[in-house]
Formats: sequence, structure tokens, C-alpha cells
Amino acid sequence: MSSAVLERITRLAPLGLEFRDQASGRRIGDGLVVRVMPPGQPQRSVLARPNPRGIHVAHDLPGLGAWSHGGAEPLPHPEFEIQVEDRLGRFLPCNLRLTLPEQGLAKPACLAANSHPGIPLFSAPTRIAPGLAVIRAELFNPVAGKPAAWAVLAAEYQEQQVALGMADGQGRIQLAFAYPEPALSDQPLAA
Repeated sequence: MSSAVLERITRLAPLGLEFRDQASGRRIGDGLVVRVMPPGQPQRSVLARPNPRGIHVAHDLPGLGAWSHGGAEPLPHPEFEIQVEDRLGRFLPCNLRLTLPEQGLAKPACLAANSHPGIPLFSAPTRIAPGLAVIRAELFNPVAGKPAAWAVLAAEYQEQQVALGMADGQGRIQLAFAYPEPALSDQPLAA
């Protein structure tokens, strides 16, 4: 008995995104709602869904024509807005702009030179981070006379950055990081 190929279907994903927890470095695949849309057109949004490895993938994006089904690549590459929300409340929301299609995992231009894999997600100020050291603060901008919304703050220990965080819209921030190794000393704790 022989068989013949009647039809071949090609389906390409124009977008693959890997999200990482800025505090732990772990890949985040669960609990995220990732919407992809042409800028200013939320009615044309498509959900990017996580694959079994936790990479968020979007198919059949508006404006890419037949490319998703093996056709010619659109030129110029259209720009898309990506909105990320965490249904579980662990991370701050995130907005990105990318030109698509992207070969391999997509990264915004500001992260292209960054050697760390994935797009960092910053901890929400209310997040519970078991097993990690946590610094919580409320940041205020005295010049503007209001909370320092979306400010970025780094924590250092012995001249090494140990945490990077972003404030929410009310200036509240959480920096979560692995406990530093204790330094050995001949001095008693009281000194």
C-alpha cells in the first residue's frame, strides 16, 4: 500500500516571547495574558499563548498577510504593540513595541545587547517572594511633588548589583533577590 501527500500546511509563528522573573531569573509561562495588536487597535488584538516550554507564541497576526502560512515576508515589517498582564498579581504590567515577523525569540531593541535571555518582568510591590530577600519602598519625586511612578531602582551589595526593580504607578517598589553570602569576620555581632 502506498500513500500520496495530498496537501502540505505550513504555519509560521511571527512572534515568540520568553518572559523571565527579574528576581529569580526563572522563565514565566503561567498566569500571563499577552495581547499582540497593531498600535492603537485593541479590537484587532491576538492572544499569544504559552507553548509547553513556557514560550508565548502568537499566530495569524493582522497585517502579515500570507507570511504566516508560508508566503512572502511582508516588507516593510509592520510594528506591533504587546501588552503583558499577570493574572496572578506577581508582576507589574509591561508594554512593548516590536516589528514583526521576528526570527527566533523577539526582544525589544533596548534589550538586544543584553546577554540575559528573555524579557524581564518586575515584581509587583505586593508579591510574596518565598526564599528571597526583599526590600520594599515607596519612592517620591520631590521635584514633581508626586510618587515616582515607574521609576527603576537598583540595589547593590559590596559594589555588585543584586537586584533591579521598577515602581508601580503609585511609586511602590519591591526588590527581591537571593540572600548574599555572609561575610566572615573576627568581630562580634555587637561590634
